[in-house]
Amino acid sequence: MKSKGEVHLMKKFISIMVIIMITLQSTVLYLFFYDKLSIYPVNLVAIVWMGSAFMAIVFGVLFFRLNREVRMPTSTIMSISLLGIIGFQFMLYKNWVVVILLLTIAFALHFYRYRNSKFIIFPAISLIMGIYSLGLYMLIRGIASM
Repeated sequence: MKSKGEVHLMKKFISIMVIIMITLQSTVLYLFFYDKLSIYPVNLVAIVWMGSAFMAIVFGVLFFRLNREVRMPTSTIMSISLLGIIGFQFMLYKNWVVVILLLTIAFALHFYRYRNSKFIIFPAISLIMGIYSLGLYMLIRGIASM
């Protein structure tokens, strides 16, 4: 049985890793949308992209598994997923005002619904970003191999 201190330390570590994965995923997506990934070796891009996507999913899931007292925000996950699909087209055309507006809507809806646990949006974002990044990478690899 783990002590409360160890469990608290583990929860803190996973929370920090969730934020790091969101940052890393955002950086990779920024480089993708501005065609900057081609200046890096292909293997490095694949390792960083796939690794960060898998780790974002794992840390997002682990957060909710370790914090059993926190309910998984299913409505937030659904709204982030939907707004992510809608926002992707605007990201492709670099229409960042609309993307920021969609992010603001997602945060506002989450803060309205989950007033007592506002920060659980970050593991939800990490989980969804990881899944979408993994899908985007697979789509790109599939198209490139044709």
